Amino acid sequence: MSSYNPSAMPPPLPVDEDQARRDEDNLRLLSILYWVWGGLGVLCGCFPIIHVSMGFAIMTGRLPMDQGADQPPPAEFGLLFVVLGISIMLLIWTMSALTIYTGFCLKARRRRTLCQVVAALACLNIPIGLALGVWTLMVLGRPSVRRLFESPSA
Repeated sequence: MSSYNPSAMPPPLPVDEDQARRDEDNLRLLSILYWVWGGLGVLCGCFPIIHVSMGFAIMTGRLPMDQGADQPPPAEFGLLFVVLGISIMLLIWTMSALTIYTGFCLKARRRRTLCQVVAALACLNIPIGLALGVWTLMVLGRPSVRRLFESPSA
C-alpha cells in the first residue's frame, strides 16, 4: 500500500512547443500594441490643453468676444474650463502610463493581475481598446501563459 505524501509535487505538465511559441508571439505582440496604444493615449491627452488655454483666456478677459455682448463671461466659467481640462488630461495620461507599463510587464512576464486589470479598463475604449483588452484577457487566461508568469524569469 502506498503512503500519502503531501509534500510531493505533481509531475509537471507536458510542454507543447507549438503552444509555447504561440504564447510567446502573442505576449510579444500584445506588449508592442500596449506601447502603441499608450503612446496614442499620451498624444490624445494633449488635446484638453486647448480647454485649459481657453479657460485662462476667459479668466483674464483676453478672449475676444462678440461686439453685441454686454459683458464678458464670469471668471468662474473660465476656472471650470481649466479644472475640467486639467482633470481630463491627468486621467488620460495616467491611463496611458498604466498602459505603457503593462506593455513592459507583458514583455517581462510579470504582474499578471495588473495586466488583467488594465486589459479590463482598456475594454472601455471602444472599438480598439475593446479588441485589445478582450484579446489580452483571453491570452492571460490560458494555463500555459499563467505558468509563464509564475515561473521565475531569467
